[in-house]
Amino acid sequence: MFLAVNCLIKLLNIKIEVLELGAGTSLPGITAALCGAQVTLSDSTKFPHCLEQCRRAIQVNGLEGSVDVIGLTWGYILHKLTNLRGKVDVLIGSDCFYDPVGFEDLIVTVAYLLENNPGVSLGSGFSMWGKKRCAELLSQLG
Repeated sequence: MFLAVNCLIKLLNIKIEVLELGAGTSLPGITAALCGAQVTLSDSTKFPHCLEQCRRAIQVNGLEGSVDVIGLTWGYILHKLTNLRGKVDVLIGSDCFYDPVGFEDLIVTVAYLLENNPGVSLGSGFSMWGKKRCAELLSQLG
């Protein structure tokens, strides 16, 4: 999914707003930015070291000033999340389902972003052991 989005950005020379949830090392978001997307990397405000890792990835790849970093706490509809209404074209996340404790909060956040960004595309990769629980939670949303 990430490769396809990045190739489309490059080939079509279009501006796409990408939000990466749980960015951590930021590889998908940084790749999208290097292909020309407008990217916002996000990770939990509970883990400032993850936000710092995002900033380091931006610096190492020479993307200062063109990629934003924000702290989002999954499950909470706070100011930084509501500011993203109508501003996200592509929502990405990689290995966000590593801890079953955070599944419901992540689903709440994703559901909010999908509802408030008409036409948004969602791409995610997750561990095989998380598929069943993820499918259960998504089915509960209707």
